[in-house]
This record gives sequence, C-alpha cells and structure tokens, in this order.
Amino acid sequence: FNELEIQNKDAGQFFTPFEVALASARLCFDANRTADIIKKTGYISLYEPAVGGGGMVLAFAQVMRQAGFDPTHQLLVCAGDVDLRCVCMTYIQTSLYGLPGKIQYGNALSTEAWALWHTPVYVFDLWMMKERRKARVLQEAADRADSGTEGQDASISAKEERTASAPGCGDTRNVEQLELPDMRP
Repeated sequence: FNELEIQNKDAGQFFTPFEVALASARLCFDANRTADIIKKTGYISLYEPAVGGGGMVLAFAQVMRQAGFDPTHQLLVCAGDVDLRCVCMTYIQTSLYGLPGKIQYGNALSTEAWALWHTPVYVFDLWMMKERRKARVLQEAADRADSGTEGQDASISAKEERTASAPGCGDTRNVEQLELPDMRP
C-alpha cells in the first residue's frame, strides 16, 4: 500500500512498519494479566480505533501466540478506521489470519459508524454469545465489587468493561454488515 503510494497523504495517513508494530506489541503485552483475564472471561479484547491495514493487530496476535495463547479463540479484535480501504485491508487480513473480529468503518472520535463487518471466525464461532457471557461475568464482578465482596479482580472487571463498551466493540446500532457485490454477468 505504501509502496504503491496510494495512501491518503492529505489525511496524514502513516502505516507503521511491521517490525515497529511487533516491538510495540512485545512492550505492551503482559502474559500474566492476559492469563488472568482469559481465566475469568474466556478471552481478551483488543481495540484499535485507527487500525490502518491491521499491522498492529496482527503483531499483537503474533506476540500473543508466541506467549502460548491462541488468538483465534482467546482474542476478540475490535477495530475501525475512517478510510474504507483500510477497513477492507484489515477485514481481509484478520479474516485470513482466522481472528474473530468486528471491523468498523466509521469515525472513532465522533462515534459515527457507517458499517460494521464481522470476520468469518466471529460469525461461525458464535462470538456474539461469548460477548454476552463476558458481559454477564463482568456485571456480576462489578456487583460484587459494589458490595465490597471482591478485591483486586474488580479492577480487571472495570477495565475490561470499558473495553467491551468501546465504540466499534459493543454498540452495533445503525450499522450494516458487509455485502459483497453481485458479480454475475
């Protein structure tokens, strides 16, 4: 994409080189915290509001796999971009890598959403049901925290609950699923 020079220079698009994305993912990935969250809720969520071509997402999935986790079953990608070409690139890459994801075409700053595309793994592995289960677990943990019966796990729940309700990750009102054009002659 960069070599073809078709990025939107006027919008200030910059695509992170994969080696830099991989280094960033290694710096911010915490295997112990990830294991705690997965043990509690079944998976972790990754939110990328300006996803570009999906390089940071793929780097994170690679680091997660190297740490002994399975991102195809333990990672939910929630990503978006204002450039439809970027949304398409990310959708294709996450789909080919077998990652469950919700890729949103929209503006994360204004919370406008024009389309939401679910990867095949998200649909076929019933991730919508997993999200509902996670929401119940987090709500129960929040209720226990409010009553003072839960200690340190409440901080994990609060952070995870914010991630689960991030734009592009939770609210799917007023968006439509990817529709492939009719290619018949």
